[in-house]
Amino acid sequence: MAANAPREERARDALDTPNTLSADAVSAISKALNRVLADTFALYMKTKNFHWHVSGPHFRDYHLLFDEQAAQVLATTDPVAERTRKIGGATLRSIGHIAKLQRVEDNDEGFVAPGEMLRELMEDNKALAEAMRQAHELADEHDDVATESLLEVWIDEAEKRVWFLFEASRSQPHDLPRYARGRKVIERAAGGPGLKGDQEAVQETPDGMAADFSPDDPAVRRVLAQALDEGRRRLTDPEAKALLAAYGIPFVHTHVARSADEAVKLAAEIGYPVALKVLSPDLERRAEVGGVMLNLENEQEVRAAARDIGQRMAQYRPDARMAGFTVQRMIRPRGAVHRRHGARESTLRASRDAVFAPALDMLGREDDRTRAIAVLRERLSQLLAHHPEIVELEIDPLLVDDEGAMALEVRARVARTDTKSGDPTRANRCRTGLS
Repeated sequence: MAANAPREERARDALDTPNTLSADAVSAISKALNRVLADTFALYMKTKNFHWHVSGPHFRDYHLLFDEQAAQVLATTDPVAERTRKIGGATLRSIGHIAKLQRVEDNDEGFVAPGEMLRELMEDNKALAEAMRQAHELADEHDDVATESLLEVWIDEAEKRVWFLFEASRSQPHDLPRYARGRKVIERAAGGPGLKGDQEAVQETPDGMAADFSPDDPAVRRVLAQALDEGRRRLTDPEAKALLAAYGIPFVHTHVARSADEAVKLAAEIGYPVALKVLSPDLERRAEVGGVMLNLENEQEVRAAARDIGQRMAQYRPDARMAGFTVQRMIRPRGAVHRRHGARESTLRASRDAVFAPALDMLGREDDRTRAIAVLRERLSQLLAHHPEIVELEIDPLLVDDEGAMALEVRARVARTDTKSGDPTRANRCRTGLS
């Protein structure tokens, strides 16, 4: 043991990254982050386990849900570990190390019913979010604002996974909401009448909306043409929001900054607190590089966030182009529960696949049957029906309250249309869901 002591001391000195935190702070925060990291790895493995072994009538939906959530969980592991190293701590070294620290229990059963999978993952994600909150409290106690900011993003992601798992675990056929145009959708889900009528319904002018709304289709075509001419499959957030603007869908305005200096200037004009996000035509989700920094209160925090985002881009996605940043005023400042009384965040998604003929499925929740949500669904339907180059579009989050709905962030994927069918694939299906 005595012979090993100098070696261990040399190792600590070599890994002691310079920073302004106290030794006690580094020790406490590192310990909390390593427990979060161990649970994250355990949750990733369990989610992939369920992804591989799920079965039953909802196989495709659950199989894809688990795969999507596993990818999001895995994307946080490296940033968690690297944050520990940045403050001078040591992180996990082996599978055995994970096993010693993890609190998320493994599930090695030969068969797990789909409903149990959903409920178990929901509880595990709730536990992970709570562990992150505890780490956040420690970081706040020691004024480690960078760790706080990262944890806030990861907590939000974990809570969203809980929400989706909860809704999926309680869905039954009689729970499906029925909208004015939903009859054919529900019939088709049950093996009923065909698809042609769905497409005709999508292309109808919505009742009562023609008189006060006319979409700017030329603006949409310009955005799509520019992206496709540049060989891109994804739109940037400002480009995707331009599609919403053309169809009168409310959204939080995004300001584009090409440098940290421009970001600071825009933040001062917009008013603090602000959110700073990476702008890249090559990223599908900014979270994969930790490219979202929230609740920035002053110039120093904006500059530090811009620097950190640039470093993470260079490290995690050196192949991706970085076009600058987007700056947005925070809709929900730190400590605020909601922007307005009764507001909540939802997700609106539209996608196409190569299984069925063109059709539009629209699902939602009964408490979203307001005119604002109905108008939003109708206009999104028209957008996809008129522009088949749009393969996928996701509004996440979508802020919903008694005064209406507002898109906070938008992602869109595009493809050139097939010249014979006029669609991105010869047989595709457009599907939207409001969660």
